[in-house]
Amino acid sequence: MKTLRPIRLSFLACVIAVFAFACQPADPSRADTTADAQSDTPTLPDVVEITDDTENVLFSFGHGAQRGQASSVADVPEEFRSMVRATPLTHRQNRRISTQHILVYDLRQAGADGTYPGRVITRSEFESHLASARKKRQKQPIVESNSRGDDQNKTGISPVIMYSTSWCGYCRKARQFMERKKIAFIEKDIEKDTAAAQELAQKKSAAGQRGGGVPVFDIGGQLVQGFDKSALLRLAKGTP
Repeated sequence: MKTLRPIRLSFLACVIAVFAFACQPADPSRADTTADAQSDTPTLPDVVEITDDTENVLFSFGHGAQRGQASSVADVPEEFRSMVRATPLTHRQNRRISTQHILVYDLRQAGADGTYPGRVITRSEFESHLASARKKRQKQPIVESNSRGDDQNKTGISPVIMYSTSWCGYCRKARQFMERKKIAFIEKDIEKDTAAAQELAQKKSAAGQRGGGVPVFDIGGQLVQGFDKSALLRLAKGTP
């Protein structure tokens, strides 16, 4: 009988271990953590309906040294309309959108229902498209404009090109001013883009202007040196 005691004690220990580790109630906090992790998973952006009258959407176009923003379809320059990034300014609550995917639209031609085609693509695909389009534009000859009225877009506001540099404080102020006043513009960094620097030099030579300061604005074919709020707003709206 004495030799059986260790066996009984071992069996009893096994029974206690089974109940101790197998019969524990589920920890609700773990389930909540798992649910939170799943709900926090980034999701793809929704394709929203874009028409000529769409509001509360920020349109971004161009790439690198040539980039701009607009608050309406009409303010996006024709040369950049093949692929435009759209960022809805109203977001759904409790939802995190993937930063590796973006919403883009082809704003060249609306469909029969008045909407423009849109889709979700990866960020790398978007950057590749813009880089390719930029190279094509650089190969095109520069065409000087002689009339501000002919270059005005559908909103009656002349297209604005700002020649800038990354370190220019007045360029940054001008950019913020135009975004606040909803003036569509294209920004070209003359230090990063040699074609933009040559383009500006040709325009200055044609206009009889000198000096190498920035920013310089081309507003419907008229060059303006320096950041002057009233002059920029007046010329962009075509007011004499």
